[in-house]
Amino acid sequence: MDGPEGSLQRGRDGLTRPVGRNQVNAFFQSTEYAIRAMTHLAQQRGDGYSLVREMSKKLDFPSASLVKVLQPLVRRGLVTAAAVDTGGSG
Repeated sequence: MDGPEGSLQRGRDGLTRPVGRNQVNAFFQSTEYAIRAMTHLAQQRGDGYSLVREMSKKLDFPSASLVKVLQPLVRRGLVTAAAVDTGGSG
């Protein structure tokens, strides 16, 4: 089915799922965020560490979106993540 509301796409599991404009836009936005984040990290000097908060400000996109984009990159070993003590109580 093709039209303004979207189309169908067959996944790796063989199942067909609808793909709407919102899903496609979210995919492209996430891809853009991932590419920009990886480019930023590749350009770092020194120890190579970057705080998500600082990256999101510099790249001008939300911290929460950046974290979501970086998680699969960490799982695949493309990026290393480390927890940082922010001094808060917990």
